[in-house]
Amino acid sequence: MHKLHVHTAGCIKEDTQVEQACQPALPAQLDRAKLQVALTACSFTQAVRLYSEALETDSTLAAAYNNRALAHLKLNNLADAEADCGYVLRLEPRNVKAFLRRGSAR
Repeated sequence: MHKLHVHTAGCIKEDTQVEQACQPALPAQLDRAKLQVALTACSFTQAVRLYSEALETDSTLAAAYNNRALAHLKLNNLADAEADCGYVLRLEPRNVKAFLRRGSAR
């Protein structure tokens, strides 16, 4: 499993040196390969759709809300990004990424 990072070009790239234990388990319905292709190609609309599908299966995935918020930010869907950050903060009240992304959305 890989951790995704935003690079200066605005696209998301993978960091292959992240331990697998650091990655939250996502439902089988979320096709990680499709998601990586969508994110590295800067297809944020597709990323939003894929994270939404995962959240339909398990609405307690804070990482999926957080990553979908990032995709919403890239699409300039600020209200949706802020809403997703709100869900993350209800699940994980000290999630720094959610605070940062919510601030960016405001």
